[in-house]
Amino acid sequence: MKKFFLVLIFISMRLRFVFRQKGLESTKAHLNPVRVLQQLEDQLPDNAILVGDGGDFVATAAYVLRPRGPLTWLDPGAFGTLGVGAGFALGAKLVRPEASVWIIYGDGALGYSIMEYDTFIRHKVYENFIDL
Repeated sequence: MKKFFLVLIFISMRLRFVFRQKGLESTKAHLNPVRVLQQLEDQLPDNAILVGDGGDFVATAAYVLRPRGPLTWLDPGAFGTLGVGAGFALGAKLVRPEASVWIIYGDGALGYSIMEYDTFIRHKVYENFIDL
């Protein structure tokens, strides 16, 4: 059993290294989303709550972004349900108003959630969001 966990740790470390290298690749026609996530990771405050909203994209973000503590990473779970990020972020901000809440959207998930920004504005609940 110990060998199994060591293999898992090795695989996780290897994947983080691979993603770190992908972030260094230059792109001329578009943003490198891994690089954007790496730069966000370097700038996030200690009180950040991260909300990932999207399908495959959330898995990429999970390898790059580091939760700042318990219950500071929220995502749609194993089924990749799109559009839950705004509700998750709203709840997180209302429960922890001092926290810096960040929603990291995939483009499809943002399409399901963009209208929620009207709710944020009307109730004066402000968050940060990034659409990759």
